Amino acid sequence: MKNIFTVLLLCTFIAASSQVVKKTATPRQVITKIFKEYVKNEESVDGEDNKALMTKSFKSLAKSCQPGDFPILLNTWMYYDPTDFPTRALIQPIFIKYKTATIKAINNRIKAKKYWESKNRAPYSELWDLKKELSR
Repeated sequence: MKNIFTVLLLCTFIAASSQVVKKTATPRQVITKIFKEYVKNEESVDGEDNKALMTKSFKSLAKSCQPGDFPILLNTWMYYDPTDFPTRALIQPIFIKYKTATIKAINNRIKAKKYWESKNRAPYSELWDLKKELSR
């Protein structure tokens, strides 16, 4: 009887410890995943589910944002532009709330210019305007 109890207890422990705990994605991870898919597919539209997830993630980051969030926020601000979605209007309050971190991220992004980007063409050229606006 004692052996059966020990075996049952051991089996229960193994079964419980082998279950995978699903980790909830952070807002940055959600934004990064959706943004990369959007850019990879060269979309001009995105699904309502993705737009809802992006909105929720932006609102979450508006409450609490980390320095590592700003590179993807800037790239999203620049290049995530699906039809009928207010990307910039949702990200702008984050930039305003975290001006210093945003300006630092803008400076880093300017230094990390992609070969196809030009200071004379949007959206890359708009980084200087954004920086000027946040410096006021």
